Amino acid sequence: MPPQTRSASSKRNNSSATEELEPDRELNKRQKRPQSQEEPCFPTKSCLDRYHSWFISVKIVPGRFVDLNFFTQEGFQFGKWFQDMNWVPIVGMRQKFYPQLVKHFYANLSYDPDKTQIFSLVKGKEIRLNQESLMKILGIPNLGSEIYDNDKWVEDAGVSRVEALRMVLDNPDVSEVTKLNACHLKLEMRLLHHMIVHIILPRKRNFNHVSSMDLLVMWHILRGKPFNLPFLLLAHMIACSEKKNACLPYGMILTSIFNHFEFPLEEEESVELKGSDIYNEVTLHKMGYVKRDRGWFLKKDKAVVQTSLEIQSQGNTDINQSQDASVPPKTTSQQTPSHGTTSMSESNPTSSASPSLMVAKQPSLIEGIFVLVKGMREDVSTMTMSPKLDNLHNKIENLQLLVTQLHCQRQERTIGDIFLLLEVIMADMRTLRSKMDSFEKKIDCLQAQLTEFLHQREDLGKVDKESIEWMIGETVTLRGQNRDIICHFETTSSAIQDFWDRLSSRIGGVLFH
Repeated sequence: MPPQTRSASSKRNNSSATEELEPDRELNKRQKRPQSQEEPCFPTKSCLDRYHSWFISVKIVPGRFVDLNFFTQEGFQFGKWFQDMNWVPIVGMRQKFYPQLVKHFYANLSYDPDKTQIFSLVKGKEIRLNQESLMKILGIPNLGSEIYDNDKWVEDAGVSRVEALRMVLDNPDVSEVTKLNACHLKLEMRLLHHMIVHIILPRKRNFNHVSSMDLLVMWHILRGKPFNLPFLLLAHMIACSEKKNACLPYGMILTSIFNHFEFPLEEEESVELKGSDIYNEVTLHKMGYVKRDRGWFLKKDKAVVQTSLEIQSQGNTDINQSQDASVPPKTTSQQTPSHGTTSMSESNPTSSASPSLMVAKQPSLIEGIFVLVKGMREDVSTMTMSPKLDNLHNKIENLQLLVTQLHCQRQERTIGDIFLLLEVIMADMRTLRSKMDSFEKKIDCLQAQLTEFLHQREDLGKVDKESIEWMIGETVTLRGQNRDIICHFETTSSAIQDFWDRLSSRIGGVLFH
């Protein structure tokens, strides 16, 4: 994405968004609208085309709800951080969102040359948004750093990436910028990053990658330094409206905007926030943690995961007590010769360095393989078929809707839309299957290399052998998970083929009668 600041020029003509249009007085659910009544919802033909080609089946990210009371009781600092930023109205938002209206909003979105104001048309009513109006609608401050994907990160923020990394990793010894993955973060930082990529800067994929903007927002939150959220919301809305492969963010925020402009929402199709979109105790359990007397522990690990408040109260602790990942038995790769088989935590019980940074600074072969296995585990989690299959199901529902319209109106345009969506679905299916096959090959290759390595290295200590055996077991688990995904995929593929057969028959009946 190119750098975007206040001075960036507009890429799309916005004059059409300010035209006065006759409101559609009988807008209803999309399922009940004939095609002829849909066009007044779009000010220009290009907006209508964008809606059908870009947004009709794109994923909407509604945002998520953070149970701040729970996290405060458990010793996490999210409540304090978000209160200091005055962002509680955003992270504490829990309401319905309206998929059809969200898609119309982004399909019709335009903006002024300085990107300080955006315009859209929804249900025949014009929406104008700027930082001031978002401040009033959402109850958030309009002040602080105004940076969005800016190359002048250091100059504008007043902090270097290295300084930000030191704070996020809680390691003053970081001396260079390295690619950061969320699995390297401690529990509290990992949760904070997860909230940012699903609430503040939502995206469609790569949730584990800590981008420069993610890092910048996290640094502001940890420092309690004001960051201009209205500016960020406007910039991200514009960026997502211009990318074909982006998600449509801020579903619940747009509900507040629709309510502010007094939209009649009673007849519109709405979606409730899912349980998986709520950060609470269930979230920690899904991450593999269980509550014990001294804090939250990984089920498969003896190491305690402490919150930052507990760490501050207890002082320096064993570095393995803050590792936010399922870890194998400790390796001997960093033992000192004078201590024989002493483990890392035993040889340096007061170390405050982050495990991920020590791996980066003195990587051993076994540690490098371990990081690779953890990365593949993250890949499997991101390959979970639920969101991808939901996307395909949404496209199929849109196809069924178009077929219904075709049956009522027999329009050639609808036929074209049907086959366009079918092509998109088939392309998605081919891409997903290719990724699954590629991932399976990677798993098989890694498993073979680990097994060969274990047989060749007779000089490995007991702990290192256990580590390699653990990683081999992980690859077996990953392979099984991938096969389950493929089976699920094949079932969906068969259903789509059946739908294709019924669709072909129905279209033929409509065309020749």
